Amino acid sequence: MEGSTRFADPEDAIATSPPVLPRDAFEVYEGLRETTLAVVVVKADNEAMRRLGQLVAFRPGEEGAPHVSLRDRALAGLTDLRHVQGEIWGLSQDCEGTPSEPDGEVFSRPGTATLSAVCRRFAVTVQKLADTLERNLESWRKEGNG
Repeated sequence: MEGSTRFADPEDAIATSPPVLPRDAFEVYEGLRETTLAVVVVKADNEAMRRLGQLVAFRPGEEGAPHVSLRDRALAGLTDLRHVQGEIWGLSQDCEGTPSEPDGEVFSRPGTATLSAVCRRFAVTVQKLADTLERNLESWRKEGNG
């Protein structure tokens, strides 16, 4: 895209605000991961990425959806879990006082130590979930399923 750069001019930058997904309807969200979209701060580029996410989103079994094997869907889920694990771990590090804003601002708001500890625990929990899925995928493969 002409004139597009990786980082936005302040005039073109947007504050991305991910949608809040209802707990009981998490599976209906269609699009790219919000952690991917959050770093696309040029408004026009962010909107284009969101449109792309809607174009490529499908639900398995939906009419016209391509067939994707259970194994490949599980591997994709594992990849997403590892991504979330890293993202949450990074948040725990940000909260501990490492510079994370472009201007070098350090998070020093009240409650960041608690948030850091929560993020660290969540990252470990997501790691355990991903490790379990990975072990099961390996066992499934060894049984001749893929």
